[in-house]
Amino acid sequence: EVVLNDEAQDYVWVDLDRISELPVEHYTAVAIDKYRERKS
Repeated sequence: EVVLNDEAQDYVWVDLDRISELPVEHYTAVAIDKYRERKS
C-alpha cells in the first residue's frame, strides 16, 4: 500500500528502463541514477 503525503498527488510504478520518460525533480533524477549505477 502506498500512502501519499500532502506533497504528492499520485503515484505510478515504472520499470527503470522507462523512468527517463517521466517528469521528475532534479534531485529525484539524481537519486534514481545512483540507484541504477548500484544495480548494474
